[in-house]
Amino acid sequence: MSDVKKKRFWVGLVGVIVLAIAIVSGAFYREIFLSRAGGTSSQKIFVEIDSGQSTRQIAQTLKEKDIISRRNVFLLYVKLKRSPLRAGLYYFSSSQTIAQIAKILQKGEVSENSITIPEGWRREQIAQYLSDRKITTSDDFLSASEGREGYLFPDTYRLAVSATAEQIVEKMTENFAKRIEGLNILRNDLILASIIEREAKRDDERLKIAGVYKNRLALGMKLEADPTVQYARDNEKSKSDSQNYSWWQIITRSDYLSEPSNFNTYLHSGLPPAPICSPGLKSIQAVKNPEKHNYYYFFHLKDGTAIFSKTLSEHNENLAKYVSER
Repeated sequence: MSDVKKKRFWVGLVGVIVLAIAIVSGAFYREIFLSRAGGTSSQKIFVEIDSGQSTRQIAQTLKEKDIISRRNVFLLYVKLKRSPLRAGLYYFSSSQTIAQIAKILQKGEVSENSITIPEGWRREQIAQYLSDRKITTSDDFLSASEGREGYLFPDTYRLAVSATAEQIVEKMTENFAKRIEGLNILRNDLILASIIEREAKRDDERLKIAGVYKNRLALGMKLEADPTVQYARDNEKSKSDSQNYSWWQIITRSDYLSEPSNFNTYLHSGLPPAPICSPGLKSIQAVKNPEKHNYYYFFHLKDGTAIFSKTLSEHNENLAKYVSER
C-alpha cells in the first residue's frame, strides 16, 4: 500500500471513530438530558430510598416504577458524577430526565421526611431528635407541644418538608386520638401508662406492673416508681442545656429523697401531676386491663426479668436473694 493510500486509510479510520464517538455521545446526551421515560406525564410517583440501598438497587427501583427507561445509562451517569445518592422520601415523575432525577437524589432534595418516635420518649427527646435532623428547631417544637406530654403518640410519621412544629404536633396528637378511640382513656390513665412505659422491660410484664400500681393506689401507698424520680431530676438538671442532655440516667440512692418535685412518687402519694413520657398503645391498654393479683412490689434484674413480691419482707428477701443479678 502506497503512502498516500495509507494516509487516506488512517484519515478515514479516524473519521469513522470520531463519527462513532459523536453518535454515541449524542445518544448518551439525549438519554441523560432529553429523554423521559413517560414523555410529558407529570403524575407524581412516590419512591422511598433506604440508607442501605446500593446504587444498583436504587436504579432498579426507578426502572420498576417507570421513572427511568434505561437503568445502565442511569448507573453510568451517576458513576461519572461521583456523588452518592441520598436516602429519603421522594416524589418523581416519568417526565423528568435522568440528569434531573440524579441531581435530586445526589443533593438529597427529599419531598418528605420520615421520622420514628420510640415509646417512652419525653417531649425534649423528640425536640432534640427533630432538631438533629433539621426538621424543626428544638425551641419551636417545645413551644408547640407545651402541655402535650403523653399525647405525642410514638409512631413512624411521614412529614412534608415544609411541615411546621405546630403541624407535627397536630399530626402526633391526632394519631393519639385515633389510636385510643373507644378505650375511654382518662388523664390519670395516661399518667399511669407513661410510668408503666418507662418501667416495663418486656411486653409480657406490662399488665402485671399495671396491677402492682393499681394495688398500691387502692391502698393509698406511694407508687415509689423510679421513672418519676428520673423525670423530676432531669427537669432540674436539663435546664441549662436540654438540647445535649442525656435523659433517663440511672438514679442514685440520694435522688429518691433529694428531688422535692411533685413528680417524685417516693415523696408524694398518688399520681404525678402529668404524664412523664409518650406511652405506647400496649402500656395504655395495660392500664385499662391490669392483671389482678396480690403483688405490691417489684424490681428488675439485669436481664430485664421482673421479680414481684406480695409483702415488703418478701420484697427485701428477693432483693438480697438476687443481689448479684441486679
